[in-house]
Amino acid sequence: MTKIEMTHSNGRLLRLSAGFSWLGFLTPQLWAMLNAHWRIWAISLVPVLLARVTGGLQEYCDQSGKGATNTCDLPMDGVAICAVLLQVALMGICGFRGNAMLMQDALKRGYVHTNVARPEQDPNTL
Repeated sequence: MTKIEMTHSNGRLLRLSAGFSWLGFLTPQLWAMLNAHWRIWAISLVPVLLARVTGGLQEYCDQSGKGATNTCDLPMDGVAICAVLLQVALMGICGFRGNAMLMQDALKRGYVHTNVARPEQDPNTL
């Protein structure tokens, strides 16, 4: 994987990966928290909260009446589908665009490109 080096005017060096982010794809909540993308982290909590709403809605429907479960199936399914779709969208955004978002954030904070470090090659190969 190609690493991109960026430096700040105060001498700090930042190395970022280019391309796909497996951590961002598999766990967008953790990726957003580790990289201090608080808006994405807050949005990533919405599927978790929607799952809690689904559980509460199920409990309410169970207590409200004996034949009322059929009327609650559609709202519960809708909330569950929204939660899954939002989670999949976050996985795609953080996986495919995650490293690019980190690079844009670094440029906004004053980092500049110094060079593109190539992947290390085995010295025994040509």
